[in-house]
Order: sequence, then C-alpha cells, then structure tokens
Amino acid sequence: MRLPKGKLIEADHLGLLSARKGGEFPLEINEAIVHGDPDRVIAHASLLEDSRIIAKKRGFISALGKWNEKDILITSSGMGTGSASIVFEELAELGIKTILRVGTSGTTKEEIKGGDLIVPTEVLIEGPVLRYLEPDYTRIRPRKSLPWLREKDGFLFVEVDNYVCETLQYEAKKTIEEKGKVEKHAVWAGPIYDKDILHAWRPEYSLDPEGILRLRNSIERITIGTDMESGALNVISKLRKLKSGSILVVVDFHANDEEKAIEKEAMQLAFEISLRTLDSLKRK
Repeated sequence: MRLPKGKLIEADHLGLLSARKGGEFPLEINEAIVHGDPDRVIAHASLLEDSRIIAKKRGFISALGKWNEKDILITSSGMGTGSASIVFEELAELGIKTILRVGTSGTTKEEIKGGDLIVPTEVLIEGPVLRYLEPDYTRIRPRKSLPWLREKDGFLFVEVDNYVCETLQYEAKKTIEEKGKVEKHAVWAGPIYDKDILHAWRPEYSLDPEGILRLRNSIERITIGTDMESGALNVISKLRKLKSGSILVVVDFHANDEEKAIEKEAMQLAFEISLRTLDSLKRK
C-alpha cells in the first residue's frame, strides 16, 4: 500500500485509537508505562486513582488513571521485539512522548540477586530491530554513524536517555530506602542485552550448542542483564524523539518460594518507582 508522503497508517492493534475516538483516551495524555505482561497492567493500575480499563484488543490491555492528579496510561506490549515495536510505534503516533518499561531481567552476574533492580544504560541490539538501521540487515551489517549508537567487541549498542536513567536510579534507591528494603533489593545500572528469540539461546535447542555458548559468554562479559523489549524501545525512541527508559526486576527461573516472594515485592517497588520517575521527569 502506497501512502502520501508524511501520512501515517491508522493502525489500532492496541485498541487505543478506538478509545480516543470514543472519548476514553484524551489527546493531552503524553506519558505511558508499558509492561510485557498484561496481568501486571491491572495490578499496576490499582495504584492509580479512578483507574479504569479503556482498551482490550488482541491480548493487549490498557488502563488509565491518575497519579498525583495527573493522567497516566499503563499498557502492555507482549513479549519480544515484534510485538513491542508495534506498541511503541502506535503510542508515538498517538502522541505519547515518554515511555517507561517495567519488566523483568535475567542475569549471570553472581553479585546480582533475584529481586534486585536493573536500570539499563545502553542495550545490545540484534535481530529485527536492526532493520530500522539497515533495511537488508540479514546480509549487510548496519554501518550508520549515529550519536546514540556505538560498537563494542563487534556488538551494536543503543544508548538510553541519560537523564531518564539517572532519574530512575535516584527514584529506585530513594523508594527502597524509604520503605526500609535496602537489605533485600539492590539497584544496578549498566548495559543489558536484548534477546531476539528466547529459546534459541539455549544450547539444548541449538544446532550448534558450542557456538551459542561462545556467543553467550562473549555477550555476558559486557552486559549485566537481559530482556526482550528494551532494544526496540530505545531505538524507536531515538528515531521518534521520545524519552524512554526501563526498570527491570531480576528474576530467577529456579527461585524457591521465599525468593519468589522477594521478586514479587521488587515488582511492586518497580510499579511505584516508575510512577515517581514520571513525576520527576515532568518537573524538569
């Protein structure tokens, strides 16, 4: 389909365009918090005043409510670059200027524990998000010279908005201290890796298990955590001139019940940290 120059497709995978046309999603709302898990949208929205579900479509769910008398949108992205990129692009088209991702992260660093919080400062990117940088990325390595893109050990990293990172770290440490949870939850900041396909990184699923282990080891030496959406968020944010950042709860698939409780508590802290961060960013 050919479009006139500058014309956007009115896609509505989230159902938010319909919500706007129906008067449920006002034009002046320009901040959003995004979760991969739609169940967390409902839990997070419970912290807002007058919260209500304004859209449910294709597995995505969006809620609106007030935090300190300010309207905040909380929505879901699904898992992985493909789904998340659609959400970030549609939010930008709807006038959202600031996006904070609240999610989970894995880690291989012994000093980082389940229930700790990671604020990514830059994200190692690969896979489909590279098409923004090089249309034929499967055959040609992206070589764009961009101020927010850097190469290290042969890998490409997109930087995260520095002020958003600093604000997330400040609010995370402050919130944890105020609630007396310093012994349970540490805050870490550093580069993370945005996985393209989760299971393909497991040696038991690979046609070349030794090769995937070598690659994993190379990446793990230069990153402190991993997720599946922050790469797309930050590339799209740079291209669409949005403010964005992520606050990630470290989780362990092998955690026992006590450790899972600590991780659950950390997610509740991340809910509040993201809201407080939006307050601080708004005051700048």
